[in-house]
Amino acid sequence: MRLEEVKERGKFKFITNDGESLHFFGQLFIFNGGKGEIFLSVDDVSILPYTLNDEGTFNLIGQFNTLNNCIFTGCFISSQPRRGGGEIKITFNNALLKLDDKVFNTQVKLLHNKLNIKPNGIQIYIDNLDLWAIDFDVFDIVDENNMISLTCNTRNDVVLYQDEFVIISILFTYNYSIFPEVEGARISEHPYIEINKKEGAFNNVDELFDYLHKITSLISILLGEEAYINSINAIFIEDGHRCYSPFIFEMDLVKTNQALLGWHDINFSLNDVIRINKEVDVFSTWMTRFDEISPSIELYRTYKKVNNKYSEINFLWMAQIIEALHRRINDRKEYAVADYEKMCNKLRECCPKEYLTWLEPRLKYGNEISFKSRLGEFMDDIKNTLNNQLYDDYSMKLDFSDKEFGKFVSDIVRYRNYYTHYDPSMKKTNIQRAKKLIALRSLLELILLIQIFKFIGLTDKNLGIILFKWQNRMGKLLRKTKFLLKKYYK
Repeated sequence: MRLEEVKERGKFKFITNDGESLHFFGQLFIFNGGKGEIFLSVDDVSILPYTLNDEGTFNLIGQFNTLNNCIFTGCFISSQPRRGGGEIKITFNNALLKLDDKVFNTQVKLLHNKLNIKPNGIQIYIDNLDLWAIDFDVFDIVDENNMISLTCNTRNDVVLYQDEFVIISILFTYNYSIFPEVEGARISEHPYIEINKKEGAFNNVDELFDYLHKITSLISILLGEEAYINSINAIFIEDGHRCYSPFIFEMDLVKTNQALLGWHDINFSLNDVIRINKEVDVFSTWMTRFDEISPSIELYRTYKKVNNKYSEINFLWMAQIIEALHRRINDRKEYAVADYEKMCNKLRECCPKEYLTWLEPRLKYGNEISFKSRLGEFMDDIKNTLNNQLYDDYSMKLDFSDKEFGKFVSDIVRYRNYYTHYDPSMKKTNIQRAKKLIALRSLLELILLIQIFKFIGLTDKNLGIILFKWQNRMGKLLRKTKFLLKKYYK
């Protein structure tokens, strides 16, 4: 069930240094994407414990007919009348809805003591997770003596990742709907992800969302499509029982419309990852090394979500992502560090003092290799990967000469420099250049994905699993790239 917009009236109280304020009547709005607003009706703004001019945030509690006990954190007043009565607009960052009475009382006590809410974990439902986790062996159909039997082999939880703070698992629920008619029998499997804190782990709820961000980033790459979250529940353990509460927070991973995928579109399924984990722990490597490449991952996910219609912007975007990725995973310099320092000292010695302030920033980054060198290294690597003798399928090979590969590199650098710095000699724009930009952008995206998978430890043999499947997103990207390059670089 996707996140639905909420509109409900109720009673609100401010949590203050002295306890709780009087209650105020108001209305709660939660929009698609998790953005929330509260409107309070007050007779006199002077009785409010917080005002528009106060720095920092505060917390609210609310009671509703259908949402029951609720907590709103990270609140601030965004508009209010100057004097007298009227409508107060409050914006909040997080909300816990439909809280069990015991859980509600425990969390409110924490807020009274100026502490944060402390869920024991979060439960996440993600679009297309059922396709990523699909296993055709779950259901057995046997036709014997004109009798058909259907057996559902329920699956155990699968631990994707754990460290000293959390355990991240994929779990499965099953729905059974059997009617008198055989044709009406239904058995369905529904996977979801839980991130559970270990005892004594961190108290900051933001840490949970940091794990959530990392795990959804990887699932997006494995899916070949943005991993949009459709609902989140906070997990609380009270008196040994697990309680779940809808958890609302503003983020762009929550989307109204589900992206359409088929099981054959998936780059790496859960079963693929389980097989590869015998050689490399994909999730563990990603979680521990994510920060090294996070700028490129964030740029790429934004690029996929924006889906810009201009070929120049898409090309420039991908070029920037590639350069950032190489800079993060490769520490090669133009000269050895010791040799470069000697060069810098010589330059400082012979530089007039009044020009030193101009010189120093240039020396700081003067040993960085060029974009052309970075791109050339990636291009050589992709040639070795795709033209590997492990692959017998001709469609998986980028069968271009070294001269042609050199042309691709030169054009990418030339066009990147033009659209970044502007070169009057290249001012003329035509349809042929636009076509080349589309082809080169496709090549850059292919390079990016291959390098990301290699970064987390996948071998050429592992990559062959997804590239050989011509129907999945990466297989289609490879074949599309070959087609575009051959068509527009005749």
